[in-house]
Amino acid sequence: HKTKRIVQTNVIYDEFDKDFTSDDYELHVKFYPLNYQELIIKFAFSRNLFLLLFAQIGTATVVVAMVYWVVTRLTTNLENPPPLRLYGFLSIIIPPAFLGFILG
Repeated sequence: HKTKRIVQTNVIYDEFDKDFTSDDYELHVKFYPLNYQELIIKFAFSRNLFLLLFAQIGTATVVVAMVYWVVTRLTTNLENPPPLRLYGFLSIIIPPAFLGFILG
């Protein structure tokens, strides 16, 4: 038995009746599924899925950056290309990322 969860609701009021003695109304309800991207944007999945997604995106970003650096390093025309300054780079990048992680 699978359950569904309402992730978003919208209420639209229109066709107002100024007669306060009348209590007639019509209620229309529409249900429609959100696609995967909309569910991600609205944080409709479990925390574990978002942690996994975050880790995968971060890993993919690091891998792409490493591949880009290696290709650039191998195809440079410089006789003495500058060294990779990993420590300086990490000292700039890690403190804000760590602070964001702690605040999150």
